[in-house]
Formats: sequence, structure tokens, C-alpha cells
Amino acid sequence: MRAQRIFLLLIVLSACTRDDGPLPPPHFGPLDRQPSSTWNVKPATGISLGSLRVVFERTDLVTVRNVAGTGLIDGDASEEWLCYMIAGSPPTRLWIVSRGQITGVTAVRQARGVGATKHCPLLPISLSPVAFDQGVAVGMRSAEVAAKLGDPSMKWKDWWVYHHASTVFSGVPGASVGMPIVSTLYVRIKDGAADAIVASLRSSF
Repeated sequence: MRAQRIFLLLIVLSACTRDDGPLPPPHFGPLDRQPSSTWNVKPATGISLGSLRVVFERTDLVTVRNVAGTGLIDGDASEEWLCYMIAGSPPTRLWIVSRGQITGVTAVRQARGVGATKHCPLLPISLSPVAFDQGVAVGMRSAEVAAKLGDPSMKWKDWWVYHHASTVFSGVPGASVGMPIVSTLYVRIKDGAADAIVASLRSSF
């Protein structure tokens, strides 16, 4: 019996540390679309991982990895990311995406039985709970999402899109060229609940 338990434990450990290669964050259609209406405030400025506040365009991946004590930074010069698995039934895969600084986070529910890998290890309990802005979370019922967020800027297929666009000027007297800032929160509703959330904030000069 003891030998059987050890064998099963080795199988579990092997499954949790297998190396399937880098897992790029998924890219969804709504991210390429610009809603015509906007929120008055930014729906997404970052994400909280336990006591760690990740601020978009300020926090970097190295900071998150160092606090987590685990994770591999994958990608290339155009886009890098950290991937973590959030334990649950079903589990959730979390990508933290950077273009120099962290600009977005994607969380997607996975099929039951999907486990951690070398390139997507378990998120340490010290970085829980994972909290998106506006109080939304993967697994939340659609009625609760609507109660927290109200009407979306746009609906596209299964996605509810909450969008804010503004222009910030440098403050220099006479400045005529501003910096566009786009903040968007995407919530995918399937079977009456949020099964994917994408939060992003991008500025450009």
C-alpha cells in the first residue's frame, strides 16, 4: 500500500512539473475592435495578486516572478509573459503580459484535469486571491457581472466589452499633442458565467 501511494505521488509530481514548452496567452477577437461608447473611468488599471498590486505600465514581470518565487518569463522582444495555474475545480490559467512593462492580464478557465507545467506552474498561495478591478472574477455569474459593471460598451459574440479611451497631455504650457490611453476589460460569458477575463491598459505616443 505504501509503495502504491509513493508511485501515485510520483505520477502527480511528474504531471505538475512536465515541460510542454511555452504557453502563449490567447488573443481574442474583441481586442481588435474599438467600441464606440466609453466608460467615464478606466475599467482596468491593474490586478491584485494577494497583497501584491500589479499596476499596468508600471510593474514589470521580474518583480512578479521574484515575489512569486517561481515562473518562467517567456516570449520575445515584442511580447513577454508569465503563466500561472490557479488551483480550482475547474482550474484557471493566468497570463501576465508585458511589452516592456506589464500591460495586461488574461485569465481563462481550463478543462478539469489540466495541470501545472514548468512553463505554467501553480500560482503560490501567497499571491491569492487574484482580484481584477471592478470586483469581477472568473466563475462569477453573469447577473453578478452585470450588477457590478452595468451595461457594456459593446457586446461581441460571448464577450462583454468595457472600454475607456482618453487623452492625457504632458502639462507643458501650450502642449497640443496628447498621449492616448485605452483601458479595456473584456468578460466572456459562457453557460451563464464568466469563463474568461482580459484586462488591459495601453498608452501610445
